[in-house]
Amino acid sequence: MIDSAMSGQSSKILVTGSGGFIGQHLVRKLHSIGMDLFEIRNRNDCDLCNYEAVKPCVQQINPDIIVHLAASPDAGKNISYNHTGFHNTVNCTLNILYAVPPTRKCLFVYAGSYKQYGNNPIPFREHQSPNPVNLYGLAKQSAENLVRIRESAKFRAIYLRIGSVYGPGQPQNAFLSRAIRAVLERDRDIRDFRISNLLWDPIYVSDVIDAICRCIATPAVWGQTVNISGGVPYTPLQVFRQVMLLVHDDPDLVKCKVENDGYYPSLGDTRLAKKILNWRPNIGLSEGLEFIVNEYLKCQQR
Repeated sequence: MIDSAMSGQSSKILVTGSGGFIGQHLVRKLHSIGMDLFEIRNRNDCDLCNYEAVKPCVQQINPDIIVHLAASPDAGKNISYNHTGFHNTVNCTLNILYAVPPTRKCLFVYAGSYKQYGNNPIPFREHQSPNPVNLYGLAKQSAENLVRIRESAKFRAIYLRIGSVYGPGQPQNAFLSRAIRAVLERDRDIRDFRISNLLWDPIYVSDVIDAICRCIATPAVWGQTVNISGGVPYTPLQVFRQVMLLVHDDPDLVKCKVENDGYYPSLGDTRLAKKILNWRPNIGLSEGLEFIVNEYLKCQQR
């Protein structure tokens, strides 16, 4: 249904950060349904932190829709990198926003993060006031605030808050990538593999792509903040044990070091997305984990 609704549009779509994990999956989907697609993959395409480069690039494309995925990743406890990342995330958003002429009608899909909620009570709900507790969450919230300032009758926006995303091509330093490598490579000495037991609802990347596509095709959601995540609570420890079971290993053979310091729960209420977008995740955790474990095994055999 969403494929046919979107493919009937002649809108020009610009995806920023399309060289990243979510971006690569999104552009494959948009290409597959014949959308008029433009990409800014990375700084080789356009330095989004340089307004003098961004303005002519965006105005030449003249997009009807912008899906803004570009941002520096969360660097954890690396304060120096997060400091640089904060400025990159905020500046690139500001430059994209004001490169669009004020008279141009445009829909802006902002990809935010559950880390904007910080230490709010779980499950996170869209009406909660953001309370980021690290520089990454603060950067994403600051960038969202800029979008809200720019929003107008002509410049419409959607504010997605996205939980932990996993799937093929996910970053190698992501928790699930590290967990799968630890199990499949038979790394028994994982005393330094730190893992939390806080609630978490990871979501498979194709379900995030489906949600983004539904947002573009559903005017009722424009102007709203919407949570997107798996909706089913797990702890990372439970997920790790599921990975072990998928490779026919005994999860009791390995004892992980449980550590919650510096981590916060990341569990969202996704009822609004279900109500407005008629969206719900299609890939459950067991199925999604099986996909990426099999992908890792195929890569090992090459």
